[in-house]
Amino acid sequence: MLELIFGNKNKDKRRHTRREKAFSADWTPAPEVAPIPVIGLDISASGAGILSRNAIEKDEFILRLKLDERVIPTRVKVQRRLPGTLQGAKAFRYGVEFVSISADDWDAVVRWSKGGVAAESGNKVKSDLEMVRMTADDADRLMPVALQTKLLNGLSRRGRLAPLVPNQQPLVGYFYGGTVKRNGMMMHRLAIVSRIADINNGPPQEFRTLFYFDENGEHIEMGD
Repeated sequence: MLELIFGNKNKDKRRHTRREKAFSADWTPAPEVAPIPVIGLDISASGAGILSRNAIEKDEFILRLKLDERVIPTRVKVQRRLPGTLQGAKAFRYGVEFVSISADDWDAVVRWSKGGVAAESGNKVKSDLEMVRMTADDADRLMPVALQTKLLNGLSRRGRLAPLVPNQQPLVGYFYGGTVKRNGMMMHRLAIVSRIADINNGPPQEFRTLFYFDENGEHIEMGD
């Protein structure tokens, strides 16, 4: 589950080591929209500088960083917009601040910004963690209510979520991992974190279940 790092870091920005080295990246306004490539210019523990061929009108968006062999999904907020050039043509330069990033990925960014490598020791890179937490609006855009209901009922049947109650929002979190090719089909990859109360009044049990579904939501596969 993604642990979010929040807070106003304006006072601390100059304390962070900033590495000025180009890297690959892409951005998207929402998980279901195909990402658009950009060029990473520099990076620190608090944010990054990127260069785009086209203007990015959004103030906040999903930015995936590709550091070494590691893909790091983040949600960022634009702090600066500056004119730039790319291969002699007009381009757009942005300074962005991280507003959502997993703890493990943040550690990788810190290592890389200090001249190290993004990969953890022992190649501990988990593709299931390369996912971005979705807001309620993100989930509604990606999945019709009928599809969400199918997925949640599947969790309920496996004992990973209490039965759904009309007009009551279930306590779940959605994490989107983009599209992958699976059994010859392009499928959306989605992890749902759910909780269920302990019958002995102990702490609630938490589950993380991976789903794959096609564009129409007709073909659904549930992982562990």
